[in-house]
Amino acid sequence: MHKHAGDFPSALEGSAATPAAQLGTITQSKNVPEPGLFGGPEEALAAPKLCTALASTDWPELIAAFARLGPLTAISDNAACRMETFSQCSREPGAGFAGAEGDLVLSSRHQPCCCGVAVSERLADGAQRHSLQLLDAEGRASVKLYAAPGSDEQVFQDLVAEWRGEAPQLRNRRQATQRAMQERPDAAVELAQFRAGWNTLRRLGDLQQLASIHGLTHRQALRLAESRFTQQLPNCSAGELLVRAAQLGLPLHIRACHGSAQHDFRGLVRRVELLGDHLLLSAPGLRLQLREDAVDAVWLLRQPTAIGLRHSLELLDGQGTVLLKLASGQPTGHSEPCGWRELLESLCEPAGAASP
Repeated sequence: MHKHAGDFPSALEGSAATPAAQLGTITQSKNVPEPGLFGGPEEALAAPKLCTALASTDWPELIAAFARLGPLTAISDNAACRMETFSQCSREPGAGFAGAEGDLVLSSRHQPCCCGVAVSERLADGAQRHSLQLLDAEGRASVKLYAAPGSDEQVFQDLVAEWRGEAPQLRNRRQATQRAMQERPDAAVELAQFRAGWNTLRRLGDLQQLASIHGLTHRQALRLAESRFTQQLPNCSAGELLVRAAQLGLPLHIRACHGSAQHDFRGLVRRVELLGDHLLLSAPGLRLQLREDAVDAVWLLRQPTAIGLRHSLELLDGQGTVLLKLASGQPTGHSEPCGWRELLESLCEPAGAASP
């Protein structure tokens, strides 16, 4: 049975549950205004929102099922960036949510979501709007997928009936933060073995495995690597990279990381502008707002792969969590354009990054 939005948080509470006040992201996110592609004034609602918990162990499958409602607007945000994209959904297995040309992928396979919430609301103009919101273990809505107003009501009701599940208990955010992996003392790390492992990397996902083997956080792995592989850059480097990539017409692979989900875009950024304290990126079907003052560190990666070094920029928060990744927009398996490598290398400080 549907529950009014005001009652839904209490349905998630338990002995170890997050307080209801922390679940406002379900229906009243401060950082993700509703609705609409590229954000606009909040639309007046004619009736309270209705929320239903959904159960799944395969979130890409649930996202793909939501594609039955037609074109979707995907909205996701973290402390430093907010990404909004619009596209048809792909039926490609495991892709989750992909554009017709394969330029957009939304995946929550790597860190499974805790709960999916189906939300139905009636707008002031009488149109019914449906959304799928994916919550992480702390009750934050990592991603919201909006179907166009007036989408098929019966299809939505059938989807809710198919995926309805029990609301899970949510962790307290402070407890979750305390459980976060702590950095080992540098002196306890087998530095020679770790650095030798960098030379054996062949796939983009191998770095995470290498860090895990040596008990390192991602930030520590970047810091302890040889300077020919990683280098810390000034925080303004990300904005400079985006502006110059747009000027040069270099396609980008932009990955915004949102806890339990990754929101990707591949393509040309048409425009970069400063809007208050935000950088605003625009492209067909994409808008990205970036707050450089919310970024704690920017790292350049030169990661070995089977086809040579892959250059990328990673933006981290104060806890070492990756907020945004910027890489070449070339398809996987293709060599990077020389212009991309030259652009990234031009950002490096002459002295190089500190490396032990």
